[in-house]
Amino acid sequence: MATLNASIDENVEADDKKLKAPNCKAHKPSPLKQRKLEVSYCKQHNRKRIKHMTSLATALKDIDHLIKSKKTKYESGPQGLQAHCTLAIQSHLRIVVKNQQFLIDVSERAAESHGFAADWDGRLLRSWTCEYTKTQTLPVSKCGCHIKVASLLNDPAIATELRAYVRSNKWAMNPAKLAQFTQKELIPSAADTYLKHIINNKIPKGLKRYLKYELFPHIQLKVAHGISLSTAHRWLHLKGF
Repeated sequence: MATLNASIDENVEADDKKLKAPNCKAHKPSPLKQRKLEVSYCKQHNRKRIKHMTSLATALKDIDHLIKSKKTKYESGPQGLQAHCTLAIQSHLRIVVKNQQFLIDVSERAAESHGFAADWDGRLLRSWTCEYTKTQTLPVSKCGCHIKVASLLNDPAIATELRAYVRSNKWAMNPAKLAQFTQKELIPSAADTYLKHIINNKIPKGLKRYLKYELFPHIQLKVAHGISLSTAHRWLHLKGF
């Protein structure tokens, strides 16, 4: 009986060992493959940096020549927004090329030195510099270029009415003096003074009153205060007067 129990225990232990033993042998992972670059990463990085600095130096020379040239015509004149943006780009490029500084603080200081805001305009200055370096184009104002912005001058009927009013004499406040001017009875100095007064005051003010009290009510457009004198000047300039 004792012999039988001993054989049973041996068989149970043997079965347990078989169950615990793995069914398949575990293989060691293959060693990682190492790819040797023809040009090391450090050399590639240095080449890209040298190429980038060369392009920035070229852009600095181009913008210096652009600012010094008398043939350069800015969008809104030499004292306009585009001219100030060009000077800010020049300052930013000079600091980056001469001092080898690429920090965000550089663009913010360059923006502040030209009257722009440090945070937002510094970000815009970095985009302007990048765009000029790539395409040699100056930033252009997008004021009035939104797709929802519409001008009354785009309507042919309104443009025709405006042109007909300016070509008539309805805007004249002093018909007698206007008659003398048209008949060349005024002396040259008085004629020049009267002509400047007509162009700068009479025609824009007359156009403003005409639009507010006659044209806008006729087309059923409700405008509280009409148009400003600056808008009247701008419309006259757009129509060639």
